[in-house]
Amino acid sequence: MKTISVGFVGAGFSAHLHADGLKKVHGANLRLAGVTATRPERAAEFARVYQVENTFGSWRELLADRSVDVVSICVPNALHAEIDKGG
Repeated sequence: MKTISVGFVGAGFSAHLHADGLKKVHGANLRLAGVTATRPERAAEFARVYQVENTFGSWRELLADRSVDVVSICVPNALHAEIDKGG
């Protein structure tokens, strides 16, 4: 079974909900591959808590990582469009 690599844009409340939910998925191999946040210390803490492999300096860097299959956008709604379009 293929491992699905997940990245997170944001490390706040929504990211915690998404990560907790992903930990409960059965029947799929998931890898928490990376996280980025406006405040690097939040990304580092999120990575520590959820055993996320990498932190990135920006969402553009995370999206450029070809090992990431799925990105969970966990920032305020007003910021989604810029990220969805690749900024």
